[in-house]
Amino acid sequence: MVKIKPGKQEEINKRELQIFQQKILQGIMQPRVSEKDVLVYVAPNGIPLKKYLKSGLSKQEFFEVFVQLLEVTQKIESNGMHVNNLLLQLEYTFINENTKEVQMVYQPVYTKNVASKVFPFLYNVIHSTVFLINEDVQRVNELMGYMKRMQQYSAEKIEDYIEEIYPEAFKNIERTKSKAINRQQVAVKTYILRMRTRERIDIRKAEFWIGKEPAKTDYCIANNPSISRRHAVIRRKNNSFFIQDNRSTNKTFVNGRELHAGQEIQLRNGDMIMLANERFVFYAE
Repeated sequence: MVKIKPGKQEEINKRELQIFQQKILQGIMQPRVSEKDVLVYVAPNGIPLKKYLKSGLSKQEFFEVFVQLLEVTQKIESNGMHVNNLLLQLEYTFINENTKEVQMVYQPVYTKNVASKVFPFLYNVIHSTVFLINEDVQRVNELMGYMKRMQQYSAEKIEDYIEEIYPEAFKNIERTKSKAINRQQVAVKTYILRMRTRERIDIRKAEFWIGKEPAKTDYCIANNPSISRRHAVIRRKNNSFFIQDNRSTNKTFVNGRELHAGQEIQLRNGDMIMLANERFVFYAE
């Protein structure tokens, strides 16, 4: 859990807080306010981005992180909020090592700070990244040069440039910009929401396994002994999705209905999935 106390000159912005109550913004942790006006966030299932960047990344892994950060700033601006209210620190930015989804912290407060902090943060991301030995980082250096030539920050322009020099960056990422629809549209627009952490998990594969065994699942539910190693699988057949229990110890339920071992049923938008005591909501946009 992440807790942040707004500064003395900062007041909770109720309009922005209401936005988070009404919708889920992918890549942004949902805030709530405690009794003492402390902003509380449920930490996602992942590690600080600072640690991940030092683990040794490929060029593809770097760019997929980078464009997600750009996408978050676009979502903030498109909802009438302020980019500078993002907590632009690597220690408070998280990434799920299995799904590679990035989560950032946004502080819904009134602030007088107008100086842009985005460029320094993005430069820090680049400089903090340790690449694999012999990895070709020419495109990364070109990106840095392009950003240094920009007079003001524009996530859209940076994304345009990345798409020009390294289009593979958007293989698994859907751009906010309407002209750049994800090439894996069906997969990315279908996801499950883990209610305990408010984490969005994109269903990107025709067969998507969920369980507690990292090496044998596409999404790992760690630190929960009630979950089986390969608890259940979600399958895509044409444009429909189905879930099947994999003889789990503590069962799989859809809308309160127990699935028998090996039973497969079709999922529909808004269905409630229970894997043992873990609750998910299925979305197909």
